[in-house]
Amino acid sequence: KNKALGSSSTRTLQLELAPGGHVQESDPRSHLKAKLKSLLTKYNGCTKSSEVVDVVNQLTELNPTTKNCAQSALFAGDYYTLTAPNFPGRIQSASEDQQDLVQYTLGRISFNIFQPSKLVCTLRSVRNPVKPRAEQTKDGKTTFSYHLLLDITIHTPDGDLPATMINEAHCYEH
Repeated sequence: KNKALGSSSTRTLQLELAPGGHVQESDPRSHLKAKLKSLLTKYNGCTKSSEVVDVVNQLTELNPTTKNCAQSALFAGDYYTLTAPNFPGRIQSASEDQQDLVQYTLGRISFNIFQPSKLVCTLRSVRNPVKPRAEQTKDGKTTFSYHLLLDITIHTPDGDLPATMINEAHCYEH
């Protein structure tokens, strides 16, 4: 227990057995993050499982940045998505051993910008680099570039084409 200026706070420690039999300290957030990654692997990146939702809710309660998160040094960065996109139009695999395969048509994945729209695309990975921009809003708030980089394979009648699709977006602190 730490006491400072008449207030008190309690820090919960969790001890884990590390490889080699050593005891190591693990805070609840680290434990929940590891559990979330494990569950996302178990459910092929699907976030709809009640187990996943429960862990996300627990992590939400432990979030140290409850407001002004855009001002946190951790806000900007290069994020790699561990979850499978769940927007409409996903092509479901008929094979049980390919349930982790994420596929959409080229039209669906590109908002009907690219043709031929019926070509099947396999989504290999998704990254979201978030970076501060020089421009600010009229009221002086920071703006950010928020790009969606999709590493895909486009399946054509003549063979597979590796591709990167980039959707550029901008956001600002609220």
